Amino acid sequence: MTPRFLMSTACSCCLVCLATFQLPAHAFAAAENSSDSAHFSPFTGKVTRNKVRLRLQPSLEGQVVRELDCGDMLVIVDERDDFFAVRPPADIKGYVFRPYVIDGTIEGNHVNVRLLPDTEAPIIAQLNGGDYVDGAICPTASKWYEITLPSTAQLWVCKEYLEQIGPPNFMAETARRRGEANALLSDAFIAAQQQMAKPFPSIVPSIT
Repeated sequence: MTPRFLMSTACSCCLVCLATFQLPAHAFAAAENSSDSAHFSPFTGKVTRNKVRLRLQPSLEGQVVRELDCGDMLVIVDERDDFFAVRPPADIKGYVFRPYVIDGTIEGNHVNVRLLPDTEAPIIAQLNGGDYVDGAICPTASKWYEITLPSTAQLWVCKEYLEQIGPPNFMAETARRRGEANALLSDAFIAAQQQMAKPFPSIVPSIT
């Protein structure tokens, strides 16, 4: 057997192997999307008009979860085409069928987290065995567990109605500072009320 024949045979085998183990097209697409996500920098965005729709899917046909008002802030974690992926607001809850939750831990794989306590409700995310959930029995539907949405849950908003206003922790920091300001105002009001309840000569004005 000549060296040229051996080389030709080896090249043919390599081509056959490459053809046999070629990844399907969707695998390349997934890898490409993953690469794009890895380079996305999360930020805090502000809604620029009223009645902006927060959706379950990045499409104008995606189911509407709620409508947002001008000035509402959102943490943006990813993007796809004309939509931003949004970290769900804290007041949006998810629902898991109660038999899958034991002592706050998920039993089973690919357990659906739904938008409402109903088996026909849209799926927001999925959980797997061992995942911890923060929640309690749903007060209006005892067969369901009401939980804080997992970090994997994403909602979507059209890019054109959002502007970047700061880093991803900007919204949390703003809420913290607003809470501190409200607490100071409340303390000042209570102190003023207490002073006003005293006889006039005993009132001590506060300048601080």
